Amino acid sequence: SAAVRAEAVVALFRARLAQRMRGIKPADIPDLPKMTFDLLVALAGDAEDLVRRNVAYYFYRVKDVRGLDVAAKLATDKHLWTRVYGVGALGRQADPKAVPPGLVAATADDEYLVRLVAVQSLATLNAGDKIPAKLADDSSYHVRSALAEATTDDRLLDALWKDKSVAVQSSALKSIAKKRKGAAAALVSGALKHENWLICEAGVEAAASLEK
Repeated sequence: SAAVRAEAVVALFRARLAQRMRGIKPADIPDLPKMTFDLLVALAGDAEDLVRRNVAYYFYRVKDVRGLDVAAKLATDKHLWTRVYGVGALGRQADPKAVPPGLVAATADDEYLVRLVAVQSLATLNAGDKIPAKLADDSSYHVRSALAEATTDDRLLDALWKDKSVAVQSSALKSIAKKRKGAAAALVSGALKHENWLICEAGVEAAASLEK
């Protein structure tokens, strides 16, 4: 049954998690045997959403370079949470030197959760320069905030610092401080006196970055 197939996939992840909880380092945990891995890949095409979602979640949480192709497939799944975990899995499985095209494509997904994970995954791969600048106008402040944390574009950071969302402004402020160091001192100083406590809090964190 679909429930059994879905639970079997979760069991594979739990088995690795149990080893981690016993203090075994991820690098010392062997990859899945080829037969088991092939069965897992086959389940990525299962008719049931829950099964595909669990396969995507497995590769989202477990690094296995063999999973890159299946992650790319799941990143375009019709089921929302399967896509979310599939995009996240792309970020985990990919080589930073070869960013998967699917990650950039996912930044244009209709669902903000997928766009958010795509931006975060590109940031993890140090590929902030590949994030489309148009996301500075994204309808979700979560996405704009993630962009502020990931981008290296000075013009984008300046624009995001003026965003209508305090959360986005805070992220932009911290990124500006990390990038510009002493040159951002005046901006950080002003933030520390801001009327909004979230901006003040971000200013404290940003101030610490100026000294690093």
